[in-house]
Amino acid sequence: MSGIYLVNNYSTDIYWQKSALAIFVYFISILIVANFNLNIFSAKEYFGKKINFKLLLFVIIGSMALYLFNYLVVTVAKIYLFNSFNISNSNKNVDIISIFSIVILFPFFEEIYFRKYIAEILNKVKGFKFALLMSTFIFTLPHIYSENGLLGAFVGGLTLGFIYLKTSNFWFCFICHSFYNTLIFVISKYLDNIIFENYSIIIILSILMVLMYGIFINELNKRCEKFK
Repeated sequence: MSGIYLVNNYSTDIYWQKSALAIFVYFISILIVANFNLNIFSAKEYFGKKINFKLLLFVIIGSMALYLFNYLVVTVAKIYLFNSFNISNSNKNVDIISIFSIVILFPFFEEIYFRKYIAEILNKVKGFKFALLMSTFIFTLPHIYSENGLLGAFVGGLTLGFIYLKTSNFWFCFICHSFYNTLIFVISKYLDNIIFENYSIIIILSILMVLMYGIFINELNKRCEKFK
């Protein structure tokens, strides 16, 4: 998620310098947290748990709710605070390798670091609530300059942390994060066109977002113990 806003603001060379540096920092940070135990990158660490597709459906709903929340926050701010709403160019001049890094690489390393290790360690030491809030805070700081700002990153951290701490499954978090980043490429421009014609659509999207978050939280609370 943190890499997506670099694409439109920097040249390819600088983007890849920043991307390589970010991935390297995540890699070293993961090793430090794991006491330089290289076994953390073993396939057994990630393929040991099955993905329940019924539960995955609600994870996807949570990802869509998160996308709508962040999209609406940014859109409302542009319209009513800055009076500068225009059609998104989020997919303009973005090559396939950049998309791969944003949709696959960044979510993979971020979820290993912020959820599988930070959130899991904090959960074991301090419990669910502390782990959720502190891992969210730690996740929010590197995203301070993203277009969604601190609020969007904080809600994203809460959503992804909730998924991991409830399911103890890295892949649910990775899929949610990756799907969220994909939605930015696929949907944002179309929503911009619709809202540009009729601002009242914001109300409908807001209601849909609340309903989706309600379903997501309720179903994970009910099902997570069963599928751990």
